[in-house]
Amino acid sequence: MKQFYLFSSVLIIISTTLCSGVEFANGDFENGNLSGWRTYFNGVAEGSYQISQDSYQGSYAVHMDITNAGVNNSQGNSALDTWSSPIELYGAKEVLLTFAAKNLSSDSSRLHVKMLEFSAANTNLGATREWFFTPSGNYQQYSCFYSLKNSQASKIVISFRVAGPDSINLAVGSYMLDAVSLDNCERIYNGGFEDGLRFWRWYAVSGAEGSATVSPDAFSGSSAARLQVTAGGGNHGLDREEFKVPVYSGETIILEFAAKKISSGSEQLRVTFSEHNGSNTQDFLGVQGHRYFDVGEEYSKYICSYTAADSDAAALNIIFKSWDDTASTGEFLIDDVRIVTDILPNSGFESDLELWRCYSTAGSTADCSIETADVVEGQKAARFEVTQASNDSDHGLDRFDYMPKVQYGDKILFSFYAKEPVAQQRSLMLSVTEFDSQGNAVENGHEFFSPESSYRQFTYYYDVKGFDTRSVNLCFKIYTEDGIEKADGVFLIDGVNMSFGNGKELSDLNYDGITDQADLRLFVEKWTDREETSLTLALSDVDDSIANQASCSLDGSFDLSGFDGLNIGLAASSSAEGLLVMALKEQDAVLVEYEFNMADFDAAAGLVYADLHNLLLGSREVLVNVDNILFELFPETSSQVYLDVNSIEAVVCECQQIRGDFNLDYRVDLLDLKIIAEHWVK
Repeated sequence: MKQFYLFSSVLIIISTTLCSGVEFANGDFENGNLSGWRTYFNGVAEGSYQISQDSYQGSYAVHMDITNAGVNNSQGNSALDTWSSPIELYGAKEVLLTFAAKNLSSDSSRLHVKMLEFSAANTNLGATREWFFTPSGNYQQYSCFYSLKNSQASKIVISFRVAGPDSINLAVGSYMLDAVSLDNCERIYNGGFEDGLRFWRWYAVSGAEGSATVSPDAFSGSSAARLQVTAGGGNHGLDREEFKVPVYSGETIILEFAAKKISSGSEQLRVTFSEHNGSNTQDFLGVQGHRYFDVGEEYSKYICSYTAADSDAAALNIIFKSWDDTASTGEFLIDDVRIVTDILPNSGFESDLELWRCYSTAGSTADCSIETADVVEGQKAARFEVTQASNDSDHGLDRFDYMPKVQYGDKILFSFYAKEPVAQQRSLMLSVTEFDSQGNAVENGHEFFSPESSYRQFTYYYDVKGFDTRSVNLCFKIYTEDGIEKADGVFLIDGVNMSFGNGKELSDLNYDGITDQADLRLFVEKWTDREETSLTLALSDVDDSIANQASCSLDGSFDLSGFDGLNIGLAASSSAEGLLVMALKEQDAVLVEYEFNMADFDAAAGLVYADLHNLLLGSREVLVNVDNILFELFPETSSQVYLDVNSIEAVVCECQQIRGDFNLDYRVDLLDLKIIAEHWVK
């Protein structure tokens, strides 16, 4: 197997020092055939995958030629992948995929690369990651760095497809592919300087003077880098010029490091990210970004993000400099430099509020700060305080500036520690909002928690629902105890965690891959919650005494402001066609109107659910004095229709499907328990 890392001929020689290769059969096509790879065409898709001698290195490569693609993937699809032979990772949790490719066609297609996680038993765990590349007419090397999501993953499948310019649908196109390699390695080798300054470069030019040496004063381990600039001006830096970090265009990386300042001046520590292409010489693309840090006299961790902007970006050089408006004198210690692969970096606020956003809009006032005296994990926690709140404005502590990557079908477990240091009987809400690739919000969910005077850990399970979802924002907000009004208050938050559990069974409530006693406990909790958060409305006043009427109404006095929806129980004798319209009224004024197509009515379940949260544009307080609920069924044709309402139940359902409601009837009951029994671990 060809061994290489990044794009430098020097690195090719020493690649086995940097990475441990994850070997898989015929990744470089040097067998002269496609053994170890699977190819397929379905539907109207047509084309070929042929071995060619037009190679990047060695003797052979593969020619991917798609000649007919259809309109979308449901009409036709095709790929070159390792599905039949998932690649064993031997314990690796962070892998680097590298390959060489070039485009033989002049169309606007893209090369679609995908990794899928598999268990030891070759079961698809549902966790994936996708990348899109636009190779030129000359071979270039590309890389994809991937951190496994599922703790049960021990194998991986790699897939290559031709996709359209703005979608994942199969497209007509022709590409050469070669030198596919998978490695288990850190993207910044020797970031802790335990191997001295190996793979780092010090430079001082144009009048700058100084040095980079190894110091025993380390944040961790036994060594750190000592950056000392004795003459400013000119240019200087400690960088990765010969050992750049692999990236792809559009990728956001998170850099974390520990540092402390030895000098006493006002200088900052500047980190520069410079973008380079994937050629053998890794040419500078003219694009770079800077981050500035006020480093203290004691070691602390610092964190920042950078997104590769150039379409040809394939590598980043990372440069540390002393800075004070210009390259200045100064002295710093730097240690533990790494690319963070955590799903939720800085989740414990050890790098202060980096990657978090604290905000409030007009009418609200929020302040976020770092707490060091009262923590759960590490040395820091977040203090989230709201001094003014209103339902007409907004506030929050969230991850909007760096949202974790997800996709449709992901099962996510959020957990965090929280306490209320000043007893105000407030609720802490955690909301999750899904965003597509264009930054549009597509789905959401939330849950309320009641922290007390001592830290407790809380959990929230969330299933990604949007087909186009690419990331999620998690946001903390403060509400009144009943969860109805936004409120002032203060909470300490620490140890925020996000983990994936992409199991396949719906009944696997805690996302650990099996259905067992732990899931049953969660199920029973939801059953209890359901009983405590519902209100059955008496039907004594329902005017449906005349059999087979197409309308009926319920008169009374109903406070529905604290509920999210209505479960409407209909008799099986109700017509299976027509448009059902429900109106909530106060003194004949319609407050909410809901429509339902009876063709979608499930007679076996006998329920129609009206989501009040989505129907209302403003506060649910308008539903405090509902005095009439009117139901009308309008026929789609001239035929007669019938309506018979058996029950009306107001429920709190958190505006999303209730966990444990496996049969989707908005209840957690014996029918759902039967499904748990069917999937109970053998």
